Amino acid sequence: MLQSIFQTILTLSVVGGVLAGILLLLKPLTRKAFSPKWQYYIWLIVLLAMVVPVSIKLPPHTIEAPSAPPSAATEQTNVTQTTDHPQPIRHQETKILDGAPMEYRSIELAPNVSIGIIDAMALIWLFGAALFLLCGVVSYIIFWHKIRKNAFAVKDCRELEECKGAMKIRRKIGFLMMDGVTAPLLVGIFRPVIVLPHIDMLSENLSFVLRHELTHYKRKDLIYKWLAMLVKAVHWFNPLVYFVVKNMVEDCEISCDAAVTKDMDDENKDNYMKTILSLLSATGLKNQTFTTAMCPDAKQIKRRFAMIKQAKKTKKILSIISVLTAAVVTATAIFTGSALADMTKDGLEYRTQNEVYFKDGVKFSVNVLGKTLPLWVNDITGDDGNADIAINRIQTRDTKGRVETHIILELKGTRGQAKLSSGAYGLYGTSNTILYKNKRVYEASTLGGMEFHEFNNIGYHEYRNLPVTSLISPNSGQKRHVSVYFAYDGEKKISFASVNFDTANENDNVPAVSFDQYDYLEADNFEFIGDFEQAFLYELENPEFPRFFADFEKDYKNKKVDGISCAVSAASTDSIIWKTDITLDAISSYEIYVTDDRGLEILSGAGEIEKGYPPQNIILTPREEVEVHLVTGDVVSDASRNIDPEYKLYSGKTYRMDIGLLDAAGNIVYRQREYVTIP
Repeated sequence: MLQSIFQTILTLSVVGGVLAGILLLLKPLTRKAFSPKWQYYIWLIVLLAMVVPVSIKLPPHTIEAPSAPPSAATEQTNVTQTTDHPQPIRHQETKILDGAPMEYRSIELAPNVSIGIIDAMALIWLFGAALFLLCGVVSYIIFWHKIRKNAFAVKDCRELEECKGAMKIRRKIGFLMMDGVTAPLLVGIFRPVIVLPHIDMLSENLSFVLRHELTHYKRKDLIYKWLAMLVKAVHWFNPLVYFVVKNMVEDCEISCDAAVTKDMDDENKDNYMKTILSLLSATGLKNQTFTTAMCPDAKQIKRRFAMIKQAKKTKKILSIISVLTAAVVTATAIFTGSALADMTKDGLEYRTQNEVYFKDGVKFSVNVLGKTLPLWVNDITGDDGNADIAINRIQTRDTKGRVETHIILELKGTRGQAKLSSGAYGLYGTSNTILYKNKRVYEASTLGGMEFHEFNNIGYHEYRNLPVTSLISPNSGQKRHVSVYFAYDGEKKISFASVNFDTANENDNVPAVSFDQYDYLEADNFEFIGDFEQAFLYELENPEFPRFFADFEKDYKNKKVDGISCAVSAASTDSIIWKTDITLDAISSYEIYVTDDRGLEILSGAGEIEKGYPPQNIILTPREEVEVHLVTGDVVSDASRNIDPEYKLYSGKTYRMDIGLLDAAGNIVYRQREYVTIP
């Protein structure tokens, strides 16, 4: 998220820098030709271009996918070719399916901690922007506090009311005088106040000063100055920003002078300029960041006086040209931003946060009273012995884009709770070669079992870096272990569940002594969430690896990205051929998985993509059984190898193909799903 914002800021900074450079180069010409008002407000376009990411959609250069020859009957029902660039995915909202427990509706997963160069630069930028803005605001608060402490109010000022009436201003404007203020100024957006130095001033001069500050108020120049402060804070690293703001402040005063003196005769203009000269001072309060100041700098006076004396009505043709120039500047900002966005946003997917997707679950209860169980169980169940168990199936996607299926066991009692994740689950046999504490499991038609661990011992250390660790309880040090077996009857319904509470060894495995040491528990009243009963059994019988796509993305629409073209060019019972054209430098490798209608992976392939030399054809062939001599360990000759029937491609069957393209860091930045029917 922060990286994405920082990249946007860099783009906006370049856009603003380009515009500022153009305007600064043209200023010798525009200063003579265009009005002071135009020269002032043209900087507003630059400031807005640096904080508002406005762009237009540029027509993409589309890549036509190669058509499949007659030998491959490809289904394109799930493919949508978009007509514009998809925006890079920096963050996906957590997907929660209906019926999920409430705790899964508000769940947040901790992101993987990986600080790269861009991340470090983004953090430095954020710190600098926050510090810059904080210093500015604190300085303003101190300045305002000094005014409130040292200034005194001027009430019933006739000149102020006359000026307000002439300028049609009805809002109440405060009027203060204060020692130490270098020049008249306007401060406060919501409660505007004019602050003047505590000096003697003729009525005519006072009117000049008040008209000047009221003009600032009427034009909302204070809001303009706050915007300039925001731009400086956001783009503190860009030196051109300081030139932009400096020129904006100067042009603000010049245009204000022009507005005040436009209807004056030469005598009044001279008196107005003399008033400015009389107010010049080199000492006093310097903080005028969020104020307007009538005489901020003696260096500006010469230019301001020249503009007042040379003021003349702008010719109609020059007015038209000035409007067209402003339009060109605006268009330049928009098109520059669009072009840069098009160059930096390649349509690939990037993730900065782990994600969780709830699938389904089941709830039931057991009672531990009278049972011999590990001590850690009593720390949860309490005196009544009741233990509520919820088993929830979820999928997680890590920041690299990998999707995995997990099962979480939630155990709750009157004294506490624990959440463990399953490291192993599948179909279990019921023959005498495997001994179960509960002898009833031998009567089950099908037995689906799972084992839950803490994953904090040495046996399953690789799980510590998975997103699922954010969902389970921290290491208790008690080596908690739970086994659950669901017994399915002939109608494929769960008849009962057998639960074993154990204490694992240092490898998170249950030692053999546990079989005789602890009792089992049994439950048969279930509350299913979603289609757990049938879906879990189907997955046990047909194990599927999600790889790149979560279950809720079964109707995923492929995205069109410039520089990436992948399509099936041929398919038969011997092989499937992918034709690719990948020119993006960000792509460094690929992975392809072919799955049948049972969810079994039939084919797979992976390889590197060398820059400038992408693979034109990726050929996937069925796996072969490799026969190894039991004594010598040598592979038997090719002639005796056979293709495993489960991994054959069959004519008339439809297979799903998922391809993932990876960057150098191993992130899956592009995904595509296709379906092919073997002729």
